[in-house]
Amino acid sequence: SDIRYQAAERTAHAALTESAARFRSLFDHMVEGAALHKMVRDGFGRGINYRVVEVNDAYLEMFGRSRAEVAGRLATEIAGGEGPPHLAEYDGVAATRKPLRFATHHEATDRDLEISVAPWGDDGFATIVTDVTARKRAERQLQESEQRFRGTLDHMMEGCQLIGTDWRYLYVN
Repeated sequence: SDIRYQAAERTAHAALTESAARFRSLFDHMVEGAALHKMVRDGFGRGINYRVVEVNDAYLEMFGRSRAEVAGRLATEIAGGEGPPHLAEYDGVAATRKPLRFATHHEATDRDLEISVAPWGDDGFATIVTDVTARKRAERQLQESEQRFRGTLDHMMEGCQLIGTDWRYLYVN
């Protein structure tokens, strides 16, 4: 009985070690920025700040920070005098255990970001940050180009029409 218990314990330990190694590899090699955070609450249980527990290299590169500047620090220390960014969203995820995704613009780096937030551990949350700046710029450029194109067509003295492959009118000036 003792031998079976010890064998089961070794098997469980090996499985746990392998699972931790897989997580670590995924976390370290992601293209997206990833961070683990813990909420800081006041005496009434309200989220007032959060601490950055751990970040991957992509996160550091995305925000132009070193590990020493962010790991173990409060969001207010990192943000530099401002309140903790996105506190309401993060507190909501930590409290309700329901994931969330939102888009934001990070002023300090002039980047457009999509942030996925998931509950993590006891009163914590994980963020996966995707830099969508290039896509957003391309979308804006396409929209501006379309506006110029329509403006040109709308002010032409000649009649102009665009017809689709199904012979429906797409545009008439």
